[in-house]
Amino acid sequence: MTAITGNKGVITATWKGYALDVFRSVDSIRVAWDSFMQDRDIFLSGRYLQAMEKAPPQATSFYYTVVRRDDEVCGLVYLQLNHFSASSSLNYARNG
Repeated sequence: MTAITGNKGVITATWKGYALDVFRSVDSIRVAWDSFMQDRDIFLSGRYLQAMEKAPPQATSFYYTVVRRDDEVCGLVYLQLNHFSASSSLNYARNG
């Protein structure tokens, strides 16, 4: 990576002619996101992702990455980070 910068909740990185902009909310990039997705998948639509943000699963954070080359969007990355606690997430029987 040649550069990583941060501004107002956005992280931008560049690498070999590609720029990656990471956002915490789909609202920040809704137009670019929906334009690129073009109704390909309802579960990756801006509307669905916005609803997920408003009523998120417990301990879940969302991140959205726009991949650009020559200032043109060439890819999108959607990430969900979930806090995992084995003691509360797994059902297990203790030996008495």
